[in-house]
Amino acid sequence: MRRSVIIAALALEAVALAPSHNRRAVLSLPLAAAPVVPLAAVSAAAARPRRVLVAGASGRSGRECVRALDGDERYTAVPLVRSLERWRVSAAAAGLEATGRTVVEADVTAPPTLDRALKGIDDVICDVGFVPTFDAEADRRAALDVDRDGVVALVEAAERAKLPGRFVLVSSLLAGEAAARDRTASYRMLNGLGGVLDAKRVAEARLRESPIDWTILRPGVFVDSPQGGLVVGAEDRFLATTADARGLDRVSCKSPFFASSGAACGITRSQL
Repeated sequence: MRRSVIIAALALEAVALAPSHNRRAVLSLPLAAAPVVPLAAVSAAAARPRRVLVAGASGRSGRECVRALDGDERYTAVPLVRSLERWRVSAAAAGLEATGRTVVEADVTAPPTLDRALKGIDDVICDVGFVPTFDAEADRRAALDVDRDGVVALVEAAERAKLPGRFVLVSSLLAGEAAARDRTASYRMLNGLGGVLDAKRVAEARLRESPIDWTILRPGVFVDSPQGGLVVGAEDRFLATTADARGLDRVSCKSPFFASSGAACGITRSQL
């Protein structure tokens, strides 16, 4: 059983930290040039591509997941979306093939719709997240409904389906216990959006308890243009503080975080 938490949040100039080879390790990253563990081992004798359910496929990073899978003959992307119409519009805008593929209409906030979505699925990428409205109470409810309860519902559906491959959860930098304990300025800023880090931490904990194979990715903020290569670190290696820079050089971007040395930079959605 291979389980790891990857914190993907750094963009450096031609620098890469090799992650631990312990498959149960938790890693932090701004994903890319480092040796990230693939979804699930593909049998050489496999007669068909692995079917990968992408929850949140209509979103910007979800669409990039679909694009990456479309470009790899080992996988077939199966978008999971709340609205087929929204998917058609967003896919067309992103230059993705909107028709001629299986698209599942389901909602992580409506658990009864998820069992059908998992039929025939080998692996899952969960890239769902609430969209902030900056109304404190509305955002709090949405973070609980989507980032906590919605993710947990999808994990439980995967368990019922006896998912044969891997469940990949796209979480967030600073969603770990160490960040919650230290409560830095960056943590308080991000968690101020509906308590989203608290919600994601609960969802991560539920996935960690699961018997299915899993990987957690913790990207930092997203930017539109690449700022350099990617660095992969162990869980809680990068906490948006001055300690992030230890052992690193050639930092080529300005950090979006208040207390950081600049080591924790933004990554693009395609890098994720």
